[in-house]
Amino acid sequence: MAADRRRSLWAVAATLAVATGLAAALFHLGPPSERRLRKVDQERVSRLQRLRNDIETHVEKERTLPGDLATLATKPWAERVALDPESQEPFGYEVTGPWAYRLCADFARPSEPPPPDQRPGFWDHPQGKHCFGIEVEEPAAAAGTGDSYPAPEHRGASSGP
Repeated sequence: MAADRRRSLWAVAATLAVATGLAAALFHLGPPSERRLRKVDQERVSRLQRLRNDIETHVEKERTLPGDLATLATKPWAERVALDPESQEPFGYEVTGPWAYRLCADFARPSEPPPPDQRPGFWDHPQGKHCFGIEVEEPAAAAGTGDSYPAPEHRGASSGP
């Protein structure tokens, strides 16, 4: 009988350990609705990055920033990603200087904080509307064909709305 009782106690202890581990994992991951919001925000950042690449290609080819996203969308090199994945509304775009602009989006959740030994990344953002200030290098005058401009360098800093 003592052996049966010990086995029962071990079974209860093992069940509690597994249940505790599952509860901790679910707590760490958050509810499904939270995970979905974070995934949508990750897609927003991905689309903003691709939009930045399209804008830089426009600068390389046209030697100017696009006046608006509708103009950019007419170009053959532009991907069709300039819409928010949830609202299907265009992202914010504002030219702020001859070679500077802002891309804006409305984020459902703030970015995960970086580890203590790292600085926040360029695409980190708070919850709500946030704009990323971006500058590109002015294309140098090409010698010869007019088609071989150096790729613009990406510089910038995140900023609030």
